[in-house]
Amino acid sequence: MQIIRVVPVGPDRYADEGFHQNVEPPTECPNCGTHDTLSALGYYSRNVTSAERGVVRIRVRRFCCDVCHRTVSILPSFAQPYRLVLNATISEFFGGTISSNALSWLPLLKQYWNRFAKWLPKIRGIVNSVVERSPPQPDAAGWWEVIVKTFDGLERITSTLVSRFGVTLFGRYRCHSPGSIVI
Repeated sequence: MQIIRVVPVGPDRYADEGFHQNVEPPTECPNCGTHDTLSALGYYSRNVTSAERGVVRIRVRRFCCDVCHRTVSILPSFAQPYRLVLNATISEFFGGTISSNALSWLPLLKQYWNRFAKWLPKIRGIVNSVVERSPPQPDAAGWWEVIVKTFDGLERITSTLVSRFGVTLFGRYRCHSPGSIVI
């Protein structure tokens, strides 16, 4: 199971200061619902983009439930599950602009947009359940505009969709479904 958690630092500080070591477990196991049963298991490493360094390697904290023996990882909210490019850069691109620092990620960003547009018909029903009004045109650009206004940014969109529905804007992943990962 993966949980998205807001952190007060960006990827560079997260990596440099070993922020992953300060990540606390959830009070309740998202798999079995028991309280205070998650023990530190370790970390896994993954890369994310950085305006200062190009790419930075971060460590994602993992916990294991002493009751159900399933794992939980805590992904910092600046990172998108299974995506290299940061949420801020994805949002910028999806909104129609891109900074000079992000130009090198343009091919990936175009792939992300295509993945979002392709996944949209399947996720439309899920998004409709939390979006007050449908966009005037049912295309990806119209949906992006409405969901950004509804959720106030990609970090909150991802966090809400993962925690409530077990999906992201790019697909459904096993790690976002309770009880799917067993040690």
